[in-house]
Order: sequence, then C-alpha cells, then structure tokens
Amino acid sequence: MTEFTSGGTNDYELDYERYDIPDRNNVYGIINRNKSKLEISEKFHSIGWSVRKSSWTDFVIEGKWAEINVFWRRRSHN
Repeated sequence: MTEFTSGGTNDYELDYERYDIPDRNNVYGIINRNKSKLEISEKFHSIGWSVRKSSWTDFVIEGKWAEINVFWRRRSHN
C-alpha cells in the first residue's frame, strides 16, 4: 500500500493553456463504492497521476488536465 502525504507525489500543475481548462468546476461524477478512497488513489498513482492527502481521510488526484477530489458524500436518509 502506498503512503500518501499532503505534499503530493509529483509536481503536476494544471496546464490551462494547452487544455483550455475553465476556472470553475465543469465535471462531477461518482465512482462505484466497492473500492476504497485509497484504492482509487493508488490506481491513478500507478498510471502516473500525482496524489496527495487533502484531509485525514480524503485525497486529491492531479494531472495536467484535471484535478479530482476523492471523498465520500454522505447519503441522506429520506
């Protein structure tokens, strides 16, 4: 298992000029919960993305064209 810190694993920065990235969120999604946040982060890290912890339990995955925040949203019980 990989040990991630808040410092990150690579020096990726979004390449705004090359990829025409907007200044606001433009994509939202859900990843199947049968994987842990650590497992998801390790998968991205294994293909070259930078990973850092954003809290005790959450992660930020960064590449040149995207930044992904990995956290669980609590479901409402209606």
